[in-house]
Amino acid sequence: MPNSQAVPGSQTAPNLGAVPNPPAGPNSPAGPNSYPGSSSRAGPDSRAVDYQAEADRLLAEYRRGREQLAAVHRALAKISASRASDDGMVTATVGPQGVLTGLRIEADAYRRYRPGELAALVVELTALAAGEAAEQAQRVLEPVLPAGVDPAAVLAGTADLRPDELVAPDETAGPVPADDEPLDQRTWLEQAHPGRF
Repeated sequence: MPNSQAVPGSQTAPNLGAVPNPPAGPNSPAGPNSYPGSSSRAGPDSRAVDYQAEADRLLAEYRRGREQLAAVHRALAKISASRASDDGMVTATVGPQGVLTGLRIEADAYRRYRPGELAALVVELTALAAGEAAEQAQRVLEPVLPAGVDPAAVLAGTADLRPDELVAPDETAGPVPADDEPLDQRTWLEQAHPGRF
């Protein structure tokens, strides 16, 4: 029996370009052994869905914030406080910012109080009413402010200032030294070459 010999070119060459089927992993829809990351949500469409969901969430949060802010403004605008004298003859009413919005003085008050006493009483009652209105405003703001923020400081406009910045500068420091004289009183040559002009 003649020896069989391979004819050149007749042998089937292996298919080097073929890729074997990957084993299934835990993240694959094909089974628990598919490659990780081969989720069915992968692809541009899934990313677009994620971006849209995030945009919707941010828009809803923005709208909630605007509604909450509007509610706070409405509540602040309704604030009103009144204080009356012990005898009931004088009553002062203030609005949200402690501004006097109403003043009732009975006729007998002009006979009971001297003009200076009546004026002082009006000032006192207005200040007491303004303090009560400020307390109401603080209670309105407190639930919507970040933790640690003082509502009173927010209303006073000092929330962003340090304690040392609230202290008035010392006006008894004496005259300004000659070296610190205002620059607008010297020429630019004197400023550039001190002592030469």
